[in-house]
Amino acid sequence: MILSIDFNKFLSRVAFIFRTIVLNSISFCKSGHLGLPLGSSSIGSKLFWYALNIYSKKSSWLNRDKFVLSAGHGSIFLYTFLFLTGYSYTMADMFTFRKLNSKTPGHPEFDLKIGIESTTGPLGQGVANSVGISISDNILSKTLRLKRIKGVVLDCFTICFAGDGCLQEGIAQEAMSLAGNLKLKNLIIVYDSNDVTLDCSLQKTQKDDFLKRFLSVKFDVRYAEDNKLNNFLNNFISLKYSTSKKPKLLISKTVIGQGIDDISGFSKAHGESGIAYIHKYDNLMIKTFKNPNLVRYKFLLNAKSVFSKRLFKYKKWLNTYFKLSGSKRLDSLRLNLKKLKITFNFINSKFNFNLLNISTRQCGNLILNKLARLDNFIVSGSADLFSSCKNFISSYKGVYSLIKNLRFGVREHAMGGVANGLTYQNYFKIFVSTFLTFSDYLRPALRLSALSKIPTNFIFTHDSIAVGKDGPTHQPIETLSALRLIPNLNVLRPFNYWETLGSYLSSYNQKSKPTALVLSRQDINFTKVRSPLNHINGCLQGTYTLIKETRKLKVIILSTGSDVSLAFKVHTKFCGFSRLISVPNFNKKTMHTLNKSLAAYLTRKAHVIIVESGVRELWHLLDIPKRQLHIFGLDSFGKSGSPDEVLDFFKLRSKYILNFVRNKLNR
Repeated sequence: MILSIDFNKFLSRVAFIFRTIVLNSISFCKSGHLGLPLGSSSIGSKLFWYALNIYSKKSSWLNRDKFVLSAGHGSIFLYTFLFLTGYSYTMADMFTFRKLNSKTPGHPEFDLKIGIESTTGPLGQGVANSVGISISDNILSKTLRLKRIKGVVLDCFTICFAGDGCLQEGIAQEAMSLAGNLKLKNLIIVYDSNDVTLDCSLQKTQKDDFLKRFLSVKFDVRYAEDNKLNNFLNNFISLKYSTSKKPKLLISKTVIGQGIDDISGFSKAHGESGIAYIHKYDNLMIKTFKNPNLVRYKFLLNAKSVFSKRLFKYKKWLNTYFKLSGSKRLDSLRLNLKKLKITFNFINSKFNFNLLNISTRQCGNLILNKLARLDNFIVSGSADLFSSCKNFISSYKGVYSLIKNLRFGVREHAMGGVANGLTYQNYFKIFVSTFLTFSDYLRPALRLSALSKIPTNFIFTHDSIAVGKDGPTHQPIETLSALRLIPNLNVLRPFNYWETLGSYLSSYNQKSKPTALVLSRQDINFTKVRSPLNHINGCLQGTYTLIKETRKLKVIILSTGSDVSLAFKVHTKFCGFSRLISVPNFNKKTMHTLNKSLAAYLTRKAHVIIVESGVRELWHLLDIPKRQLHIFGLDSFGKSGSPDEVLDFFKLRSKYILNFVRNKLNR
């Protein structure tokens, strides 16, 4: 592709103004990463002003190209190009880079309104997010075809900008392997290959043959040297409109910190030590910006023709969509935005199963399959554990039956990042599963979903030492408490079918936080003592009374999940002197509720028993006098043996608990 001389001059002008803003922003902030934006300014100008199908005034339209900056430390690169292409940033935002409560934080934070497709920063996460976004567009495109809308409605691409550090992370390799297996032809990874990481040159830590590595996971790979006229752009456009069914990768050789000779090509350009050399770019310093907003205004005026073309593309696509879909609402596909109203009639007609002696993972299977028939935009996935976690959505007749289950293979970390990518798009409700003890493999992605306030759903089964013979490597001891410590994460551990239903309905209706559904492998004997709505509403509240005392209250028993079965056995032995409370969601709110409700009984010398087969520390946060609080849990890792043997070893049996408490009461 040959661009006109005038347009090449225009792109050079874009790159010049871009570098000016970047240098002044970082200089003003006295913090940030110079290397990536300076080295990739030419690439960015070609992408944002020619190759990407985006329109700043419609930042969330369906058929836009999605740009994800996986190398999130170079965030000023993204902010500046979004600013220059008309997104709702001001020059003041550029000069409050990395300041408290600014629109330009140190790493990009998800906000479609200002062009940020995903939260990135931890290297490699953006690669997995991009795979998830690409999957979302693929499923959406298939859905449109299944709805018998003839014609190409979605032809958008996901473009991931990744650096050397991103592609060293295991999550990136997992995600790319998955993308190749799924033949995500609408995914393009631009590899900013400058051969430098924060500490040293890439040669000191890596000897991979990149070309063979990416070809081996079934990517189409091109190589571009950016210093050759239009070489990058020609290769990018060629990949974008290729007929290949494979995902694409463009290796672009760049020079980190280009333009500042003292740091150019060295690791100094990567970190903050490069800031000391900004004065070398005297011709671009802040003194040239007497009226920064006037500069942007003139720049956008000159770029009017580019915006006109994008507006024309957007309107043309919109008219095609309306014509083919028969709908005048652009969001008509967003069926998952509805909220399920929890009423007796709703529960009785849709979820009235009479279940006894069944594990909560099996309960979850029944519920998820029912939900999938109520909402055609539910997708389920698993890290090679559909058969164990029981979240496979069975096939059924209907136009959506082809796109229900994603097989991630043994790639937990990528699964978390990919699930977030699907959730960022806001078209599908995604539920992904693994064992609770393996949630640590995907914890960085789980943390980002909570930070980003997106409702990704995680199913973690095999929730206690009762998994038995697999031994301590598979017995989650500290994991549940570790999940509860993540801010904005909804952690639910139900004990029977109705609490499990309440947990799934809670996760389904979430809009601004992810959910961890913690389910049992073993069957639960104790199923229902109250009406279904009592269990469900109690689960939604976080804690509620299962069985009240019938005589003078001496013992209050609190328990969660599959351990409630043991707590129930203890309760029955106290002959009406005890109250049994379920705590499916132990968090700050429920702690406050419990402290308030228990206060009066504690003054009457009632004892509180906690039964949970995990570490005890968080339960000590309850405002209960030490002499009245007795926590039955674990302080060590588990053991290999039958479930009964393991539970006996750790004295998590009703007889041990009863003897201990009776001794306390008799003193």
